[in-house]
Amino acid sequence: MRKRLLFTVLAAPLILLLCAPCTFMYDTKPGDYATANMAQLKTRILAYANSHGRLPATLAELIESKEHKFLLVDDWRREIQYRHDEAGVVTLYSLGADGRLGGEGGNRDIVGVFETRDDHGQVKQTAGWKIRPHR
Repeated sequence: MRKRLLFTVLAAPLILLLCAPCTFMYDTKPGDYATANMAQLKTRILAYANSHGRLPATLAELIESKEHKFLLVDDWRREIQYRHDEAGVVTLYSLGADGRLGGEGGNRDIVGVFETRDDHGQVKQTAGWKIRPHR
């Protein structure tokens, strides 16, 4: 029992000391979460379109389980917005920190646009961003 307690007392601070720098390795900014989720959603939208022959009516159609619901929100815990036109051009956007259209700085919207169909009207397997989501 004493050995276990001694190990815990000595090991816990050592583990914290070793792991603490890892928390500062990634310099994340507001909007990074939304941008990463939009990239994941783009992949899921294309996969859905390829298997169903159409774009999803809502982003919720892309989520198989509760564990994946985090993909639907931005950094401010608001739903990522989704729309598409008849030509298959998809727009994903977050309304920024203020939750309103437009804005500057941290309130600026994050918008990503991509095409889902090729020149022959076929659904693409992969697609680059026409407008890359960024802050």
